[in-house]
Amino acid sequence: MMKVKRNFSYTMIVYLLEVINVSKEKLLILIEKLPVNFKNDIMSTYEMAINEGIEKEKMEVILKGYKKGISINDLSDITGLSISKVREIIEKDLK
Repeated sequence: MMKVKRNFSYTMIVYLLEVINVSKEKLLILIEKLPVNFKNDIMSTYEMAINEGIEKEKMEVILKGYKKGISINDLSDITGLSISKVREIIEKDLK
């Protein structure tokens, strides 16, 4: 049940962050006024969403770079991901 609640909270928070146009600073001020348990859920969800965005961006860089002829070693250096992870991303895209 806790996982379902967390997934729902995550979905709602991500949706709200996409729909409302609020600066990061104002968002943090609003979050500070919330009860501690809800604030912790929002912050962990926000951090997860940021990390997912970073990972998605790295994947896009890898795929675009590879298509333009950048070596796997260079893509690994650029993104900070291991060579094996870069290869894995490229192989998934080729399937």
